[in-house]
Amino acid sequence: MTEFFQALPPYIQALIAGIITWLLTALGAAAVFIF
Repeated sequence: MTEFFQALPPYIQALIAGIITWLLTALGAAAVFIF
């Protein structure tokens, strides 16, 4: 997974990292909102 990730262009890496961060934030917010 990391080899595949390092082979990607930097802007794709940044995009994926941003999406993952946003997803984690959304999951945390949803957990707080639901419980």
